[in-house]
Amino acid sequence: MRYQNEVVRSFSGFWIPSFSTEITALWGKSKGHLEFGTGFLAYRDKQFIFDEDFPRNIRVRQYWGKTIVPRIGYRYQKPDGGLFFRAAYTPWIRFKNLEGDEDKVNFNPFGIGLSLGWSF
Repeated sequence: MRYQNEVVRSFSGFWIPSFSTEITALWGKSKGHLEFGTGFLAYRDKQFIFDEDFPRNIRVRQYWGKTIVPRIGYRYQKPDGGLFFRAAYTPWIRFKNLEGDEDKVNFNPFGIGLSLGWSF
């Protein structure tokens, strides 16, 4: 019996290299700002698939995943530097380029971001 395209969940450790970038704009002239922008994340991931024709019945397929993260939020930051705080709504849109994958685009509307830092 052959089980092509059945995904095997394996949680062995491996590195997932990634690249992320974000562009953000602030609107406001005082300490409080409306912040909006978008981010992009690209990462190299693995999928483990059960296949009787491969050694140990596991075929490893590597792919590049891509995610877009829009942002709208509030930013408290003094113009002359010091403590800053951000709170934002950050849903994400994930794209996968796997053959035979039914969900090529996934949307998650439940994202939030909180930041605390020091500006200078």
